Amino acid sequence: MSGGQYPPPGQQYPPPGLQHAGGPEPRPGRNPLGLASLLVGAVIPILGLVHLVVQAAVISTGEPSVLGAVSAVNGVISGLLAIAAIVLGIVAVSRRGLSKTFAAAGIALGAAALVSVIGSLSYGLLIQVMYSF
Repeated sequence: MSGGQYPPPGQQYPPPGLQHAGGPEPRPGRNPLGLASLLVGAVIPILGLVHLVVQAAVISTGEPSVLGAVSAVNGVISGLLAIAAIVLGIVAVSRRGLSKTFAAAGIALGAAALVSVIGSLSYGLLIQVMYSF
């Protein structure tokens, strides 16, 4: 080394990716699966708002028989998206060295949506059972 400079000009110490003892913790890297989980989970409430508009349009046409089919399609799509958000989130959480924040939020949104879908299906079945007696 010339001139007694350490580290030499143009080089970092410690090298990128290595931390010395007592230094700051390395920041977790970006997690694209976690972001995907969050985005899929965030689409579900938006789909619910679209469903409300479609429901209002169906009711205004005077054809209430279509309403059940519209609700069933919304339930299936919401359920599939909820499962996708949960699976993506779990896979994202299991990856080491990557941020888990978005993945956790995606899991939470997916779980809440799945509970909602199961609740609405249970409610429909319960009403049918109650009125069949």
